[in-house]
Amino acid sequence: MKFYHAFLGVTDDKRSLEFYLNAFEGAKVVNEFEIDGNHMHIVDLNNGIVLEMLQLPKETVQEHVLDVKGPMPYLDYAGIFQHLAISCDSKEEIAEQYEKLVAAGCGIIRPLNFGFLIRGLNGHPDFYGNGAHVTGPDGEIIELCWDVEA
Repeated sequence: MKFYHAFLGVTDDKRSLEFYLNAFEGAKVVNEFEIDGNHMHIVDLNNGIVLEMLQLPKETVQEHVLDVKGPMPYLDYAGIFQHLAISCDSKEEIAEQYEKLVAAGCGIIRPLNFGFLIRGLNGHPDFYGNGAHVTGPDGEIIELCWDVEA
C-alpha cells in the first residue's frame, strides 16, 4: 500500500496553482478539468505526492465533497485538510525546501528547527522532531519533516 493523493479545496485556483508550481521544483499539472463550473487541477509535486486542487468555497466542499452539514470546528480554516507532511531525505534538503516555501510566500507557523522535543501522546514515546510548519495560500498547513534515523 502507498500514499496516492491529497485533496485540497481552494478559494483561488490560479493563486494556489502558481504557489505549488513555484514552491516545489519540478512540480507540474498532469490534468485539469471543470466540475460543475469549478476548476480542478491535478498537480504532481515531483516528490511522490499528487495534489488535487478544486476551487470551491469551504461551505461547498463541506456539503458536497465531504457530505457533512453544519459546523465543522476542526475545519475552521481554508482548505479541507489539516496539514500536508512532506518528508525530506536530509538536513540540507529540508532547509532548501523551507527556503523555497518561505520565498514563495508561505506564512511561518513554526520556523525550521532541528532537534525539538515532541512529547508523546496516548502511550507513544517522546521523540525529537526536525522540520518546520508553514501555511499555503488558503491557510493549509505544510509540514516539512526529516527522520534522522531513516
